[in-house]
Amino acid sequence: MPKKYYWLKLKEDFFDDDTISFIEEQENGVYYVNFYLKLCLKSVKTEGKLIRLIGENLIPYDVKSLSKLTGVPVDTVVVAMKLFESIGLVKILETGEIYLSQINELIGTETDKARIMRQKRAVQKLDGNNVTTMLPQCYPEKEKEEEKDKEKEIDKKKEEEKEDISLFLSLYSNSFLSIFKKKPNKSHLTAVKNLYMNGKSQQTILNALESVKGKHIDEPEPYVYSVIKAYKGGELNATECKSNTGHDDNKYGLNVTVL
Repeated sequence: MPKKYYWLKLKEDFFDDDTISFIEEQENGVYYVNFYLKLCLKSVKTEGKLIRLIGENLIPYDVKSLSKLTGVPVDTVVVAMKLFESIGLVKILETGEIYLSQINELIGTETDKARIMRQKRAVQKLDGNNVTTMLPQCYPEKEKEEEKDKEKEIDKKKEEEKEDISLFLSLYSNSFLSIFKKKPNKSHLTAVKNLYMNGKSQQTILNALESVKGKHIDEPEPYVYSVIKAYKGGELNATECKSNTGHDDNKYGLNVTVL
């Protein structure tokens, strides 16, 4: 896999943008803009998302860790983050990730091969030759080795993700069995897996499953799936759940709240 380089693309009128101008108009606004640009640089490789990997756990950044990451005083970080959230520059996702909503407008990328080709074209223009046919033979061996190492790392992460999903589905299946005295069918497990892959946390799914404990349902899979899908922060979207299953959730004694 070619090595990839990232950078921020700032238009010449970046500081004339209404949002940036508004930030600069605030007291200490220049420092807030500086902090914002540092956040952009720190998240440029992750498409605007910031979260820490501590051991095997993803831990959200707090004020102190953001201060350490960017070299900006804690007081500045506190005020700036509140300001950024209020105007929509920054969002805190359900997973705790910090997301810079406008980062995609600022990101530029190119592979190391593209960089070499671009540099070679620049040299050829000076020589009066605008044709680039192939990569130079001096393409660094070290970088090739780095590419192989990255490919191995990606393959390793994929295997770890598969193991994580497998363990979770095993846990879910056992919980389902203990509640309904039967194992869930394969199509149900596949549907739950897709919900998990699309952002539902393991804890949310297990909490949703636990919420139907003690209910007598002849075919629990469709109903449980709709409960999990509608389950948000300990509450259930009654309209969505009822429309998906045809059941009235109050019939089963669930604590239903229309969101």
